[in-house]
Amino acid sequence: MALKALSCPECGHEITGETGFGVVLECPNNHYVGVSRDTHDVYSVPTQLVKPSGLDPKKGRLIFLPFWGFNVFINVRDRKIQGGGLWRLFSGQKLLSGDCAMYVCAAQLPDDDVDELSKHYSLNTPPGSSNLEDSYRDDFEKLPVFIDENTAFQHAEFIFLKNEFDVSGTLQWIDYTFEFKEFGLVYLPFYMDTKRKDTYHQII
Repeated sequence: MALKALSCPECGHEITGETGFGVVLECPNNHYVGVSRDTHDVYSVPTQLVKPSGLDPKKGRLIFLPFWGFNVFINVRDRKIQGGGLWRLFSGQKLLSGDCAMYVCAAQLPDDDVDELSKHYSLNTPPGSSNLEDSYRDDFEKLPVFIDENTAFQHAEFIFLKNEFDVSGTLQWIDYTFEFKEFGLVYLPFYMDTKRKDTYHQII
């Protein structure tokens, strides 16, 4: 579906695009703009870039994948586990609770890859990020955003529940609240396989 002419809420510059190329567009002045699928309303999207500490060109071409980053508060009031409860307690396997930073891959990748990447970075928070406005921002190639933040937030809750089920023991029921606090778009660095263009390897 083609978009009507839209203006960047940061600088007023006209932006155009197709929803098929992502729900987040970039204006010529490097501002990131979210676009509502139904109303075509626009809004500023806080955006950051995580720089790799070192690169090896032999491993592939540097490319950045978009992730929705959420600050959430998870309150697990009660859960019932059958078997493996003590092992779960002493094994050190991480559970998501309290104030958490969660990440949901927003690129157009196979569902299994989205789940794996989202769970990995939600359990292993990436290192500190830097603002896209610095001199480094012209040096990277990024994949478009294909998932809006509302869909991604629902996926974040799915990742939380999936992790509860994946940790040792059989989860029979759980009583919890999952509260949204704030969001932003985070670009994480990957190597793109030169032989298989749809394959990406983590750098961090």
